[in-house]
Amino acid sequence: MSYYQGDMMGYPSFLRGAPPVGMSTRKFDEYYRCYPVVMMNGPERTSVNYGGKVLLPPSALDKLTRLHIAYPMLFQLINGNAGKQTHAGVLEFIAEEGRIYLPQWLMKTLDLDPGDLLQVKSTDLPPGKFIKLQPQSPAFLDISDPRAVLENAFRNFSCLTKGDIFTFEYNDQTYDIAVLEIKPETDSHAIVTMETDLSVDFATPVGYVPPERTSGTSTPRSGIGKPHGGPVHYQGTMAQSINYESIAPNSNAAAAGARHLSSNFLSSGHKLNSKKGSKAPTPNPSTPVAGTSTNAPERPPLRKTNGPQPLRLPPGKLFFGYEIKPVPKRDENGEPIPPDESKPRFQGQGQTLRQKKKLAGGGTDSGTASGLKSRLTSDITPERSRDNNPNRLDSTHSNNKISQMATSSSSRTATLPSTLTTTISSHTGAINAITFSSLGGTYILTGSSDRQIHLSRSEPAKRNSNGNDKNNTGSSSESTTTTTPIQKYAAHGYAVLDIAVARDNQTFASVGGDRSVFLWDVQNNAGTVRRFGSNTSGGHTGRITCVAFGGESDSVLVSGSDDRSMRLWDVKTRDPKPLMVLDDAKDGISCLAIPENNPVEILAGSIDGRLRAYDIRMGACTVDVQPGPVTSLDLSADANSVLVGCLDGRIRLMDRADGSCLRTFPPLPSEHDHGLDHVDVNGYKNDSLRLRSCFAVDERLVLSGSEANGKVLAWDVLSGKSVGTVNVNTKTEKVVSVVKWRSASQAQARHGLLAAGGAEGIVKIYSDG
Repeated sequence: MSYYQGDMMGYPSFLRGAPPVGMSTRKFDEYYRCYPVVMMNGPERTSVNYGGKVLLPPSALDKLTRLHIAYPMLFQLINGNAGKQTHAGVLEFIAEEGRIYLPQWLMKTLDLDPGDLLQVKSTDLPPGKFIKLQPQSPAFLDISDPRAVLENAFRNFSCLTKGDIFTFEYNDQTYDIAVLEIKPETDSHAIVTMETDLSVDFATPVGYVPPERTSGTSTPRSGIGKPHGGPVHYQGTMAQSINYESIAPNSNAAAAGARHLSSNFLSSGHKLNSKKGSKAPTPNPSTPVAGTSTNAPERPPLRKTNGPQPLRLPPGKLFFGYEIKPVPKRDENGEPIPPDESKPRFQGQGQTLRQKKKLAGGGTDSGTASGLKSRLTSDITPERSRDNNPNRLDSTHSNNKISQMATSSSSRTATLPSTLTTTISSHTGAINAITFSSLGGTYILTGSSDRQIHLSRSEPAKRNSNGNDKNNTGSSSESTTTTTPIQKYAAHGYAVLDIAVARDNQTFASVGGDRSVFLWDVQNNAGTVRRFGSNTSGGHTGRITCVAFGGESDSVLVSGSDDRSMRLWDVKTRDPKPLMVLDDAKDGISCLAIPENNPVEILAGSIDGRLRAYDIRMGACTVDVQPGPVTSLDLSADANSVLVGCLDGRIRLMDRADGSCLRTFPPLPSEHDHGLDHVDVNGYKNDSLRLRSCFAVDERLVLSGSEANGKVLAWDVLSGKSVGTVNVNTKTEKVVSVVKWRSASQAQARHGLLAAGGAEGIVKIYSDG
């Protein structure tokens, strides 16, 4: 028997008693467990999520047929626990028995969680005559033809209820619209939107700021200084560059030419039949006079002085307006270089844009990005595979490497951050992802199993004498608790598993069980800027576990998935298809790392126990074998070392040059032979979950959570010894899965910060100051 059959919804309606007197018996009234559409088995149904229709089980169709319910079938959805209700149509009867699948906006409208009981009743609604809508974001104004867009969107809706905020998708962007008014107004406060002439009115979008208007009496700045009588034509940059005034006829010459041409018609006219009484005509120069010649004087040939002049060139010659005089090149002393020595010399090896065949070593001989973008599947194969024993420690080699790391970092004593400054308790699910804002930022993003991402302060702001917050990056000695974030980002249908922030702090990316990569605008929580992989054949086919920015200026997004592949997405063009697919792994990708000093390199940890380093530009791949599934990666500042966490309960500091193990945390008993004291595991456990570890305090400490005791554990990188623990979870939940470090220099602050969270659903931030 299924778990839901213990509720009333599994029984026929007649077992719950007869209907009240006066109520029609020909009504459909059932209870179902509700779930969002994204949780339905089978192919992805993204279009259903942007409509007003639900999915019911086949038994509902059988009962509706026997009740002779008229079409279109409309239903009243009632959440008795929250006291909320709305209306919807039905799309198909393919849901599992006892279940109903709803679009995400209906789940939010009814304040439902997956698995809650929902009452579904058949109803009749009048055809709509008028509806007033209010966009919830000014982004709606960017749509060039909202009437046509809404007509197309309303095809997915059977009815609308006053007060609803429905969601539709257009051009890969989601828009939220609130229903303010409807006509006719009935007790149900809902209308049918199908097969009816519906008049639509719009209210001002939420957050819209009208442009400032200047007063009518003021003089526009564009008109100041303009003379009267028409426009004035100024010379453009091209006319100035060729000195057009010196070669073009000026206004004086044009006027003189016009007067010269008009001088032929200066005499007065005469009639052949002059009127009576008129005076004799005055002789003009053309009248014959005794002693003078009647022939007109010869005029010189006319030459036009205004307008274009004829261009007569011998055959085989072209005229470019003026002679090109190149600027002479000069040497370091400022002396002109002779023409023979200034000619370019072609040295070095040539390159071609055509992708050549792979070399024997697995790489390619093309170093251009165009050759990579043309491939949708990876041609990268391992350049070499290193199967060094990760548990073997070469004391001479490791001590030299670790000493170099310690020398390059700060000389101050490494202490475990233990001063609690901020507690973030705004989530209702386990914490799966934590990331600080990029350089110069003092904010933190947290992702949770409650399908939301929250933006909060990473440290309490200082307060002035009036109690107001100051805009600075300093920290306060008092601990604060945050229950309401600055921003909420809620578009995921499944748990959020990873977050990556761009270096400009303007956008960030998130991934989870949705099989899509979400690109967000930090200042806009109304919807995602772009969803990569949705509704395309090139997207991931499994849960996406990790994401990172790469490429020049964060122009590429890299995502890793349980489908054993990584995909590269173009952030600049926002093409829904991936640039490249890397599918060398034999199991799911669990973590990613991209060096800041080499953004074309990708490090990926996999459940198959392999650490793969891809050089996208050179087309090469290096594989390091680990003793267990890889769950965490963190690169050193110079990217020469990497911290690798595995499910064998150990964290290893690896040298990327040769794949050797520099240090193991907690230290292995075999390390006694190399002068290291045995350090008790101290409660560290990692054998079944994905735990994140990281460098801290100028790479002098290694931090990690644990599955056993609700603590953050720390080890000294130089000595390998434990330096203490910090209690994070105070309740029964003992899993601390995520730790993140923000150095003082990263945020231009005085103190470094440690953030940790886990199954308790609370993020705690500690300072080392």
